Amino acid sequence: MTEQTDKLRQDFIDAMSLCANSVCVVSTDGFAGLGGLTVSAMSSVSADPDTQADGPTMLICVHANSTSLPVILENGAFCINILGQGSDKIAEIFAGRHGLTGAARFDGVAYAPLATGAPVFSDALAAFDCSILKSDTIGTHHVIFGVVRAVTLSDQTDPLIYHKRRFRALAPETK
Repeated sequence: MTEQTDKLRQDFIDAMSLCANSVCVVSTDGFAGLGGLTVSAMSSVSADPDTQADGPTMLICVHANSTSLPVILENGAFCINILGQGSDKIAEIFAGRHGLTGAARFDGVAYAPLATGAPVFSDALAAFDCSILKSDTIGTHHVIFGVVRAVTLSDQTDPLIYHKRRFRALAPETK
């Protein structure tokens, strides 16, 4: 890389750290086994079906070197679990900060399968159970599009946020 390219890359990373994102754990289960990872790069694509997808669509971005990526792709399904405040430890475990990998990351996490068989966390704010529509590698990440097969919602309303490279809680509402 050139010095100019290095600077642009670092400026990009620093600018992205200023975005406040919901923290999610993407989970999967199936022929390739149980797996999951923490992500902040997920988004809705469309609420409406089209010629390619017979339901709403979501996308996730997973680093191409992630050990969870081949598991998600082989299983053909994933669940986006939106974490609530107080779920910092779960986010850290699935981010690999405690040295656990694969199914060991799920120890102590209450979950159940939904339509695709992917694990839906019992205490997730919301969860989107998806079957893979298509995927592609862009730079260092794999972008995976999923068709939503089921959604769960909880009564909890405050998400865990990732901002300036730290997990954070929303400030209490003022009246």
